[in-house]
Amino acid sequence: MGLFKKICLTVFIILFFISIFKDLTVGTIIQEKIIMEQEEVKKNENDEQESDTQVPQHPKETDRYYVKPYTVIPGDTVLSIVEEFNEEQSSVQMNQIIQDFQILNPDVDPHQIKPNMDYLFPVYKNLP
Repeated sequence: MGLFKKICLTVFIILFFISIFKDLTVGTIIQEKIIMEQEEVKKNENDEQESDTQVPQHPKETDRYYVKPYTVIPGDTVLSIVEEFNEEQSSVQMNQIIQDFQILNPDVDPHQIKPNMDYLFPVYKNLP
């Protein structure tokens, strides 16, 4: 049993020195991932700052709705805002509202709208 312990200890020591050598010469993958993630976060922050300064352009209105810009306040949802604009129209389906919002704001998740941001909302015309 003493020979088995010596072989295991020798293998462990060899593997330990190999891992130290690789870590010192190549580096770790974790450090590279962290650096890449930090660069990606900086890029996303720059993109958000650019998108914040851009004024959304009004797409052409359709035969179903016209477009109204609105600055979201805390607590607003896409559905609550559209319902506020369309008090007289109760026959608009929720899926249709979400789909129209996505058409007007293609880079925005309708479930993740941010306060103090300007978005375009559909205001539906007289529906049958």
